[in-house]
Amino acid sequence: MNFFNIIVLALPSTEQFQIIDGIASNENYLLTVEAIKDYLKILTLNGQLIFTVHNKWELVRLIVTALYAFEENGISYSNAVNHF
Repeated sequence: MNFFNIIVLALPSTEQFQIIDGIASNENYLLTVEAIKDYLKILTLNGQLIFTVHNKWELVRLIVTALYAFEENGISYSNAVNHF
């Protein structure tokens, strides 16, 4: 398995999502709990995930999704904050 120091996802949602400001309901595999767990699995110990998102709603959704991914990996919410 390959391990990476940095994984970058720049604007990983469609342009349609930009038009629907305030509604973070666009679903794609790139921003799911399962995807984030997959990204974390292939990072080196000090690796970083870098996301560029369209708006604050997409950012909030990403943070909540990442917290669920950390929880499923056995990291509590309070400890997960240290990873942001």
